[in-house]
Amino acid sequence: MSVRAYPSMVDLAKELETLRKLKILSINQLTEEIGKDLGASIEKMNDLEELYLHAINEHEFLDMRCISSPPPLLRFLKLSCRLQQLPDWISKLQNLQGLELRHSKLTNELSKCLIDLPNLAYLDMYQTYDCEELHFVEGGFRKLKQLVLRKFEELKVVKIERGALPLLEGLVFGSSPQMKEIPSDIQHLTNLKSLLFIDMPREFVAGLQPDGDGTSSHSWKIQHVPSVIFSYKSKGEIYDSYKLGESNLLELLQKQAN
Repeated sequence: MSVRAYPSMVDLAKELETLRKLKILSINQLTEEIGKDLGASIEKMNDLEELYLHAINEHEFLDMRCISSPPPLLRFLKLSCRLQQLPDWISKLQNLQGLELRHSKLTNELSKCLIDLPNLAYLDMYQTYDCEELHFVEGGFRKLKQLVLRKFEELKVVKIERGALPLLEGLVFGSSPQMKEIPSDIQHLTNLKSLLFIDMPREFVAGLQPDGDGTSSHSWKIQHVPSVIFSYKSKGEIYDSYKLGESNLLELLQKQAN
């Protein structure tokens, strides 16, 4: 069920009280005032498997602490809003397989409540952290297979300890203008099958290109990955994609240098 919230919908929480058997709930156009009244209703949806909460715009804060005991069967959660902090109750989502966090702009480190989720296989973070460093620690994200990190505008360094993300198969990086190098120790992600870089800085991309003898300062770190793609926006929402070492990509990098 999809619901569009309006400032005049003061009875939205009461309406949701009658829908306790829902399995999928999506609420759009949420304001902070409306959002704070939804917690009690959502807590009573014991059959809920998918929950999507979208603020009225990317600058609107939603206080997710209004939920203390989340639906136990929740498999997918999307929060598209500013957050003061990640709610502690996320750590209770033992069945959670997919999580999207958009526009949160958190300033602290990766939360332990994310790192230790036992069944999380998909994590999509878009403008989630305003930080210079992300650190994936040993033993973290044990079941994660797909990781998306986009529009981390302050991000400079990503550290991946040996033993972190052991099952990761797909990794997407995008629009992080401060990043100059590939994440350290990415070579330890032995199950990685695909890498996609979107609108990354020239220095970052150039450092991954093989030189004449097939090596470069960083290309060896990703030589075990079958698919490495670089994508750049060309017109509107259209993207041009290039493979590692492709002549068209090298020409593009040369143009950027000039």
